[in-house]
Amino acid sequence: MIETVNGHTDVIHYQYRQLPLWGCGPQPSPRDLCVQRYWRRDSDGSYIILLRSREHPQCPPRPGYVRATLLGGGFVISPLPRQGAADTVRPDSLIMQIIEMVPGGWLPPRSPVAYVRF
Repeated sequence: MIETVNGHTDVIHYQYRQLPLWGCGPQPSPRDLCVQRYWRRDSDGSYIILLRSREHPQCPPRPGYVRATLLGGGFVISPLPRQGAADTVRPDSLIMQIIEMVPGGWLPPRSPVAYVRF
């Protein structure tokens, strides 16, 4: 967490490293992002989380990392209707994610997008 703008908006620095692609030659550089996150809770219990890249003085690009750009996207987390008494213990949710990102730099052709946050 870089900065809390208000109760629903903050700036976050994400760092990702590529999972090893054995036998694929040179490995791509790790990626980082500086992202503004906004969230809200709707009256039906759903959460909306919106993300987009931004620049921030406390979040410069890191040496050895490629700065990716998150053009926009986010998550919708919606509670599913309960089916019976057993569902009161463990409520289920539907999670939808839409992200448009420019990874920046070189990626091997036909490589799976297999990044891990650390």
